[in-house]
Amino acid sequence: FVDSAGKDFSLDKVYQDGTTRVVLLSSGAEWCTPCIEEQDDLKDWVQRYGDKGLEVIMTIFEDSENNPATVSNAKNWKDNHTDGSYHVLADSGQKLGVYGDTFPLNLIIDACTMKITEIVKGAAPFRIEDESVRLLD
Repeated sequence: FVDSAGKDFSLDKVYQDGTTRVVLLSSGAEWCTPCIEEQDDLKDWVQRYGDKGLEVIMTIFEDSENNPATVSNAKNWKDNHTDGSYHVLADSGQKLGVYGDTFPLNLIIDACTMKITEIVKGAAPFRIEDESVRLLD
């Protein structure tokens, strides 16, 4: 992954920081309206649960013309759809594509075990929040 500033980003960094308990890894595309709409929920969850150990990471895998995402796409997404409270990464290698073909795609990961506890395909904010909160408790 590459962040919106063009720097390599490794999930190991998140797991090793010692304060992250749950990682919400969301994947979307510029053409995906539900992915854009989900950003308000992501912002809200960072605000409500970030101090309890929730880390939100948004990955963009395709631009509006179905081309692999670039750093520029990640920067535009961060500038236009977020408040800067979470990472936005370009997934130009479409690494998360193996998990499904319905978007947004959300992987909820227990940072202590580094295991995916839930894969949520499509818009399902209550399910995402419930599983994240369960792991934080």
